Amino acid sequence: MALDRVRLESIGKAIPGARQAWHALARFRQVHWWKRWVEKQPAEVVKSNSRKAFDYFFDQDEFIETDYLCQARLNLLAYVAEYCSSVATRIDGEANPLRVIDVGCGTGHLLLELGNRLQKPLLLYGLDFSDSAVRRSRRLVPSAEFVVTSVYEIPYPDDNFDIVTCTETLEHLQRPEEALEEMFRVLKPGGQLVVTVPDGTKDDSDGHANFWSAAGLRRLLLPYGVQRVVPVQPDGDLLAHATKPSGHPRLRSDSDLP
Repeated sequence: MALDRVRLESIGKAIPGARQAWHALARFRQVHWWKRWVEKQPAEVVKSNSRKAFDYFFDQDEFIETDYLCQARLNLLAYVAEYCSSVATRIDGEANPLRVIDVGCGTGHLLLELGNRLQKPLLLYGLDFSDSAVRRSRRLVPSAEFVVTSVYEIPYPDDNFDIVTCTETLEHLQRPEEALEEMFRVLKPGGQLVVTVPDGTKDDSDGHANFWSAAGLRRLLLPYGVQRVVPVQPDGDLLAHATKPSGHPRLRSDSDLP
């Protein structure tokens, strides 16, 4: 920008209005940035699905507490935690302690609910690509271990977790299959994968990259030992549950599905 100012000085006399045009452009840039990141609602900013947008989003304390953490969302997270508690009994062998990771942990409220419902001893982990989300989660669930990283690069070894959860995240991803492969990799044989997404037949958010119906979500999870896909009423969400088979995972046919 400094170089542009020097050039402007040299041509300012030759081109009438050049200096005024430059300052008008600078003011426009400033106003545009301000409107995008300050005046816009966080729910609008986050539609870009960028790390910067989500960092901004999860830094908005008042919005998070009053809008994002609405009763419907809290009810959904409580439902998911209760569902995980019921499927934990299906885990092969005696997991001691039970190891659970929430991928795309956001505010950490699902981990809080899981900690209140699952058997003890229990080790909780959270992962999010947003630094501000992880800071918020750490404050809420200080006993859990958190990491800031991409869902495509989960920094844990194979066959490491008894339960993997991923709520309201896959719809934002450009490569959901790749993310599921990574979640499945860190899940133990006999472990449980529980995910939720908005019902794509009702969802019209322009911030979402994917829109799955119940049948579409079932197809997406076919390679991962899908057990069931159920609607979560009345929130307009779908919950999918898969169990990692022992040995190498196989592709299930429709006849295998419940």
